[in-house]
Amino acid sequence: MNKRIGLFFLLACLLANSVYAKRGPQPVVEPLQKGDYIYDRGGDGYFYKESRWFDSGYDSYGITIKSINEPKFYFYVPLYTIKLNPDLESDTQIVEIKSMEFKDEETITVVNERDQVFEFNINTYEVKNLSKADDSTTAELYDLKYKRIIEGNAWHKYKGTQPKKKKLLKVEDVVALAEEILFPLFGEESIRKEQPYIVRKYKNKWYVKGNKSGNSVDGVFEIVINADTSRIESLVHWLY
Repeated sequence: MNKRIGLFFLLACLLANSVYAKRGPQPVVEPLQKGDYIYDRGGDGYFYKESRWFDSGYDSYGITIKSINEPKFYFYVPLYTIKLNPDLESDTQIVEIKSMEFKDEETITVVNERDQVFEFNINTYEVKNLSKADDSTTAELYDLKYKRIIEGNAWHKYKGTQPKKKKLLKVEDVVALAEEILFPLFGEESIRKEQPYIVRKYKNKWYVKGNKSGNSVDGVFEIVINADTSRIESLVHWLY
């Protein structure tokens, strides 16, 4: 009987240790710089397939492109996601990027702690997963997150003059166009206080948002621009 109690106690301790275990220090990865941009590992919060009330969520990992000069912006591109187990400590489930290096003039090779390998093209923003594991969930979750945001903003129609039609392939051109539209409406000084702007791309749409963590005290803007035509699809400036 005592042996059974002892065995049960041992199993309970092992289970508790697995649930409340702590991970070691995160790997040190120095940001890369090329031209006027810094390429750093980053995240985009949690992604959810369903409502966050019913889904424990997925942790996101990717590359953030940061402009060195003004206009300051952060453009995040997802690489992979990790499904979170609500029964485990969140920090034990972290799968960090452990190395980043330039493979050539336009390609960054990224390796995470599971030894999954990704390649990121700094000119086209294309991501290649070189590992055998299927990671289609990441694109699905990213698209779902920004589809919700963009569709939610769709009723804030832009009623001003539309820009000249052209494709927008580079993030710096998107930011320049956003400022061209925003400055006359809300004032250059006010908008610049919302730097670094947050930039995302969803399918053929660019989403640019002001940054509340900057010096802005009057809320932030959100603008959606069509990547194929430069058409301003929605524009709103929230007041907090």
